[in-house]
Amino acid sequence: MRKNNKKTIIVFAVALIVSGIFLGINRLNAKEPIILAISSDLPITEDLNHMETEADIIVKGKYTDFKESWNMSRDDDDLSRENKQAYVEGHIYNFTITEVLSGEAKNSAIQINHHYGRDYYIEEENDSVFIVNDLYKEPEINQEYILFLKYDENFDLYYGAIEPFSIKINKDQTVELYSPLTEEIEHNDTKTLELESGRTITIEQHAEESIEDFIEGKTLDTLLNELSIE
Repeated sequence: MRKNNKKTIIVFAVALIVSGIFLGINRLNAKEPIILAISSDLPITEDLNHMETEADIIVKGKYTDFKESWNMSRDDDDLSRENKQAYVEGHIYNFTITEVLSGEAKNSAIQINHHYGRDYYIEEENDSVFIVNDLYKEPEINQEYILFLKYDENFDLYYGAIEPFSIKINKDQTVELYSPLTEEIEHNDTKTLELESGRTITIEQHAEESIEDFIEGKTLDTLLNELSIE
């Protein structure tokens, strides 16, 4: 069982999501359902140039495979050790770069971290529930993308610079944003779970506002011409 404490959560783009999450628990009566409210202050843009300025590196390439999941919450005194009192799950994917469009890459093979979800500790029940991040979208293996990334030297990992950070390149060389924000999002989604004690918990997830795909219909060449790539 994992309890919240003051351990460090490594600052990935997804950690920006974590920083804005708040937890509300109804404590009026021990027998009443628990209410867990989740929202975020994830930085969002609807501007291609904003995506560019936020990124340390812009690359074209493909995800080759899923490597592993890990606890993004780390020990303050030793970042090589996970925080045993909190769990924030990241999914690490291998990615092969075919072209560096901006910035510098040490290798053509890099690893990219995606924030998948986290445990929420319920103090009244000494129990926890795992909630999948509403803004997680699984990348397609062997699909070509342009990614706008930041780099964390502590772990030699890359992560999305902002949301959206991924552009899908279709077979006909048209492009589209690859983000859950361009899809129909069910706002104020409510789910009910039952804890081991039999007590129910209501989870209220307040999703970000959806955005329009502001590059829809463009070709890859048109997109590249709009970027300030030297």
